Amino acid sequence: MHLSEHSLRQLDETYLDSLEEKALRALSVKLLDDLKEARDRLNQGPENSSRPPSSRVPWERKSGGGQTDEDVADSGFEPEPAEAPPAKTPPAEAQSARKAGKQPGAPGRGRTQVLHAHEECSHYPEVCAGCGRPLESAGAVAYTGFQAVDPHWGDPAQPGLTRWVVDHRYYEISCTCGHRTRAVAGQGVVDPLLAGIELSEWRLVGQGWRR
Repeated sequence: MHLSEHSLRQLDETYLDSLEEKALRALSVKLLDDLKEARDRLNQGPENSSRPPSSRVPWERKSGGGQTDEDVADSGFEPEPAEAPPAKTPPAEAQSARKAGKQPGAPGRGRTQVLHAHEECSHYPEVCAGCGRPLESAGAVAYTGFQAVDPHWGDPAQPGLTRWVVDHRYYEISCTCGHRTRAVAGQGVVDPLLAGIELSEWRLVGQGWRR
């Protein structure tokens, strides 16, 4: 995809009218490529891609929401006997008012260890996602970031294997055309057999652990 969701939400008729013809044509090509890619992903299924039969949406399955014979064969398990119909659901007013998910005021959960970074890596967008003009890093604003941890060898002061922590910072730059472009983490397919599943740079473990 050429345009991120952040960039796409900024596009409207007023912005398009403000662009010069050359910039408008270039943006139209990006939008066309993204539309074709989105349509291709939408039309992918077990018949024309590596996705398993069980990835079908319920209304496309032969048994009206259950598993097809293909799905059962794909899973490797024998179908279970039909169960008795569930008991009637009590009226809504009799059910608990508790909502699903984390409740307000509940303690959070997360990584408590503080990793001290050895270096910082800044990521800036190079060109405007709207008009295509080159962007200068002056005036850039950091909008997000993450830490990556890699193995590190050969430090005379601390021999052996140690961890090397890098702070990655991603910046947003405003263009003279009014569009705000963000640098985003790179993405790549993990495995061709896992259609639609991608690996991004947004991770704690760096490339060195996978060498």
